[in-house]
Amino acid sequence: MQINSLGTLRKNRLKNCPFKDDRKLQEAKGRYDFWYDENNKLIAVKWVDNKVVTLASSFVGVQPLGSVKRWNAAEKRKVDVPCPKIVQQYNKHMGVSI
Repeated sequence: MQINSLGTLRKNRLKNCPFKDDRKLQEAKGRYDFWYDENNKLIAVKWVDNKVVTLASSFVGVQPLGSVKRWNAAEKRKVDVPCPKIVQQYNKHMGVSI
């Protein structure tokens, strides 16, 4: 039996993950970096929304990439920002009790 899991993580919980630096990722909304652990079948993703968000999952990954609407202050309008599948799944089920 496999138990599927998905959730957010604090930055300091993934010390051995070779993620890009947060400052490098924050150059634009929608950027992401991921790391896959082949042995444990886990994926960890860092994604930039207003801040960097770190998620990990045992059943969903980055693909297919979707998009979300976010406010762009420079253009003064909402723009489409790339969004990994793991973030979409998390937002869809966040706060749901079983």
